[in-house]
Amino acid sequence: MTVSRTRVAGGLVAAVAFGAVRAQQPPFVPKQADRPSLIEFLEGPTAIAFIADDPAPVAKKLTEAARSTRILAVKGGVMNGHTLTADEVRQLGELPPREVLLSQVVGAIAGPAQNTVGVLAAPLRDIVAVLDAYIAQKQAAENAA
Repeated sequence: MTVSRTRVAGGLVAAVAFGAVRAQQPPFVPKQADRPSLIEFLEGPTAIAFIADDPAPVAKKLTEAARSTRILAVKGGVMNGHTLTADEVRQLGELPPREVLLSQVVGAIAGPAQNTVGVLAAPLRDIVAVLDAYIAQKQAAENAA
């Protein structure tokens, strides 16, 4: 990948640090890191993206850059100590952003809680409605008399 193409791909991805790996990288390095499955990722010219924040939008942008430039190819990745295939990285890119997922979780928790409050408040509303009707009936009787 040329420098200009790297800048284009890097411009698509925010908060990502890229590192280049020598093609002659010794195979014992991934073995020493207890990641022998990474040896296949280091074959040929390789760039490594180090992601500090939410990996989903970065995976999405890298997959889009790979599809549009036809130069970049996502070989795989490592997330939280688990090795990911290129297909798993693509699937990770299809996830909604972290904020959307968190709001969905909050909505799933708040929805039943809101329903519970409604159920518990219903008898109180009924009592208030009965008292209002009783007061209206008394006032009507006083006005008639």
